[in-house]
Amino acid sequence: MTALRADSLRCSGVIAAALAGPPFLPRRCTRLTNAFSKKLENLKATIALHFAHYNFVRIHQTLRITPAMAANLADHLWDLGELLATVRVI
Repeated sequence: MTALRADSLRCSGVIAAALAGPPFLPRRCTRLTNAFSKKLENLKATIALHFAHYNFVRIHQTLRITPAMAANLADHLWDLGELLATVRVI
């Protein structure tokens, strides 16, 4: 994996990376909602669960498989029960 250099960053890449994040993240950081994370651990767990679902459970339209299957990290489509069974409880 190559390191990112400041001169290789493009505005479109930064915007795409920002938009690829969980859509609920701004609401998790706002105190006036019921989805607010009081503890940093809860916010980290929520984000980790979102990205695990995104990469292992959700079939992507352009790939027609999950990103984990495309990267050879998984050999089958995970269901939500399998994902939750692998979650480590702290």
